[in-house]
Amino acid sequence: MSRSQDHARPMPSQAVVLTSDTPQDPLAPTETRVAGLSMLQRTLAMLQWAGIKDALVVVGDWLRKSAEADLAMSRVLDPQRMRVRLITDQSARERGWLSVSPAVAFVGERALLVRADTVFDRQLIRATADASPPEGGLTALFDGDLPVGMAHCTREALINFNGCRWDTALAEQRGELNRLAVDGVFWIRVDSQAAIRKAEDNLWNSCRKPHDGIVSRHLNRNISLFISRRIAHLPISPNHISLGNLVLGLITALIVMQGGYWMFLLGAFLFKLNSILDGVDGELARVRYQMSVVGEWMDTIADDVANNLFFIALAIGAYRMTGSSLWVVLGFANAVPSLLATAYQYRLLISNGRGDLLAIKWLFERGNGKGDGARGPLAAVLDKAKYVVKRDFYIALLLAVSIVGLLPWMLVITTTANLIVLATCVGQEVLAVRMAQAGKSVQLVLAERSSPVTVMPPSSPTPGALPARVPTRR
Repeated sequence: MSRSQDHARPMPSQAVVLTSDTPQDPLAPTETRVAGLSMLQRTLAMLQWAGIKDALVVVGDWLRKSAEADLAMSRVLDPQRMRVRLITDQSARERGWLSVSPAVAFVGERALLVRADTVFDRQLIRATADASPPEGGLTALFDGDLPVGMAHCTREALINFNGCRWDTALAEQRGELNRLAVDGVFWIRVDSQAAIRKAEDNLWNSCRKPHDGIVSRHLNRNISLFISRRIAHLPISPNHISLGNLVLGLITALIVMQGGYWMFLLGAFLFKLNSILDGVDGELARVRYQMSVVGEWMDTIADDVANNLFFIALAIGAYRMTGSSLWVVLGFANAVPSLLATAYQYRLLISNGRGDLLAIKWLFERGNGKGDGARGPLAAVLDKAKYVVKRDFYIALLLAVSIVGLLPWMLVITTTANLIVLATCVGQEVLAVRMAQAGKSVQLVLAERSSPVTVMPPSSPTPGALPARVPTRR
């Protein structure tokens, strides 16, 4: 994925990964699985997602075969995006710990240094890469005086480790050392079964997003996370879920097209199920680092096909029930503005290399990483109304209305809503053109949606709460 911010210096293309220190380590990173991935695969997938091109994995002789087997089974690592090289530390058994020294010969100017026995909030890798190390030194993440397990190092700093255990070298401040304190994100050292459960809780809870709608926040997300947690270890990819949702949308439309109370009710229930399952593909992608533009498009297209077919089918079903041409007119009036608005949004996404509709930055929107938005009464109303017109709320409303037998009349509300959305797209384009003509910078699509991360230099006050905790969100 594209990075969402510019860098004074290019991101390092290499990373050194340290695995188990001794054969007695109870939870080897090649065998310990967290949310469907081994710890080694998870660390490498995080690096691949961050844009690392060359990963140097330092292993003891006791772990070499296990590491080779683990990497051979990986479904998340792409050799076209990142090369992985195993480097054996022949002296680790005698020394009693792994050293970065065997990897130094393969390191260029700079490299990230990461422990494979730790689960990190994925934003930490970006924060570490953004913090350029001092000349001949390194910049490392700390929780108080405790090294978190991630650093941005120059080659000289790695040489200065001189066979020392790397956290010992950090504590002794060998070479120039910049410390970064992290807050608001998690990191978990996986050294027990309790730590595995804690890490998984953090990973899955990180899928809860501030832009979730009301129904999604209190219902859909809880159910989708329940499902995601229980299938993460299976060979089911996010794209499989998206394809399944597309098929479910087609089946739903065929049912609704038949007309009648019970067909409408069953269709509305399946549409609601589609809305819940819509969260699973994204959750698996984020937790297993399987995000891609292709995956974004599959999810977006599956949603839009399901949405448009449902209301077209609803118009057909209502016509078959009553014989009134009113429903045909409403179906046409509903589909045209919806397709035009979708075409505009797709044009924005294609021109910016994205496929996620949530990446579109509406100029009236405030918060959620999208800036302050336009000011004024209308902009404020639109910003608040976005939660009511979100897909999760609207589909829940459809189900409620279908229970009382009034589902076809939702075509009136949906048509009105689609006209408003189309008008909003037109207004957005007009405003963007005027801002561009005035010489103002206009960003209509975010390069990447990500959770905010606070990485503070030591001079900033650090809140008392430690980041290594399960978030309180439920």
